[in-house]
Amino acid sequence: MSTWLPLALLTALCLAGYNFFIKLAANHLPPAVGAVVLQLVAAGLGAAWLLRLRLQGQPLPVTGKGLGLAALAGLSVGLAE
Repeated sequence: MSTWLPLALLTALCLAGYNFFIKLAANHLPPAVGAVVLQLVAAGLGAAWLLRLRLQGQPLPVTGKGLGLAALAGLSVGLAE
């Protein structure tokens, strides 16, 4: 089995879960509330992963350009939601 295949399958499963649960939530929340909750949970997971890497001593070089581009990507996703 290729080394990338398990990750690709996990990614597909996660995207399927996203689509499934966001559609279920739409019947119970206004879209703006659902979008904010989704983004807060995603940010929390990202922060936990970043903290884990930091505690393991992994170097995390950061540049202003990288932060700016990531912020623009976040802005794009936020506006798309």
